[in-house]
Formats: sequence, C-alpha cells, structure tokens
Amino acid sequence: MLPNVATLPMRPLVLLAKITASLHTLTGGRVVLGLGAGDRLDDIAAAGGAQRTVGESVAALVEAIPVLRRLWTHDTPTAHDGRFYQLGEIAFGPVPKRQVPIWTGAFGPRMLALTGRLADGWLPTNCFLDLAGVPGMQQRIDTAATEAVATRRHPKVFNVMGAITNTGPTENGRSLIGPPSLWVEALNDYNQRLGFDSFVFWPTSGDRMTQAHRFLEEVRPALPPAFQPS
Repeated sequence: MLPNVATLPMRPLVLLAKITASLHTLTGGRVVLGLGAGDRLDDIAAAGGAQRTVGESVAALVEAIPVLRRLWTHDTPTAHDGRFYQLGEIAFGPVPKRQVPIWTGAFGPRMLALTGRLADGWLPTNCFLDLAGVPGMQQRIDTAATEAVATRRHPKVFNVMGAITNTGPTENGRSLIGPPSLWVEALNDYNQRLGFDSFVFWPTSGDRMTQAHRFLEEVRPALPPAFQPS
C-alpha cells in the first residue's frame, strides 16, 4: 500500500524518513519508497491525519518529497517552513549512503507531471487505469522530466493484479486472469508496447503462495532475459 504522506503532519514525515533510511541501510540499499496522494482521504482524516482536498494532498506531496531527500542527505538539514510542513534544525540519522528511490502511484495529470519532475519511478496498478491510456500517461511523465531537466531514469513498474488459472473466462484489462500463456503474452505486451520495465504480481484469488509459485515456475521462465534473475 502507498503511504499518503501528503496528509501527514511533519513529525510522522520525519518518522517515515527515519524508518525508510533505517531499512535502506539494513538491507544494503534494497528499499524503494512508494508514495501517493489521493486515495481514501476521509479515512485518513478519521484516523487522525490532516483533512485535505485532493488538490491540497498533491501540493503537500510536492512539498514533502524535497524535504525527504534533504533529510536523507544531511545530518543537520536546514530548517523548513512551508505551507504544509515545518521543521527546525535537527540531527537526522541514519543517513543512507545513497538516495532512497521514490516511486509514485500516479494516475491524474498533476501526479503524472509530479512523477516526471520529482520522483524516480512510476508504480501504477492495472485495476486503476485503462490500458489504452497508458502511452499518454507515460508521455506526460517523460515530458515533465524533460521540461524539469530531470536526468534521473524513471523506471516504470506495473502492479499487475489478477490470477493464474487453468480454466474459465479470461480477462486482460483492470485485472489479468487466465492461464500462464495469457500472462506471458500480456506481460510481453506491457513491456514492448506500454513500456513497463518490470512487474509486481498481486494475486487477487486463490492461495497467494501457490499463485506466487505458479508465477515463478510457469510465467517468469517464458519472459525475456531482462526479466530473469541475474
């Protein structure tokens, strides 16, 4: 699940930075932080978070990302006095040896442009989008990155929700349901036509471990070399 940092006050934002930095250090840099800014805002407010509109939530995320990066870079960051977040001079640690990648779950125009300008990668989910709209969304990210002179590479990782089955109706859209051959065909298409670099398999039915084993044993071996373990 993508934390909605745009609804968090400053202290939890610093805590998020510390937790992420600690995990990044302990795992030798194998942590990516996924962020979003627009889902279930009423639930977040009910749990004690800030009550914000979608527009305010996106604006808060724009402010939060540079603050996170500064915390991961300096032991004593300069004070921050922004619209949504305020921070005094603090001694932050641990400081990662390198920046933690930030991927966004972005779908709307403002969030896609934010991804190109500020984030390191795009992490959408098939159940929230129409596959036909993906090329335009990719273009918006790339255009924003170019305009911002953001030289960082933007991996595009697809959360694919669905199930590997033996029989029954198939689906390839807001979920992917069908036999291993359908999965291989669909994932190749997502890579070659839609430009996704890699995939996260999200089983929606059946035993999760069984589904994971089926993906590893029946789907991944038939994918291109780029998707095989090195």
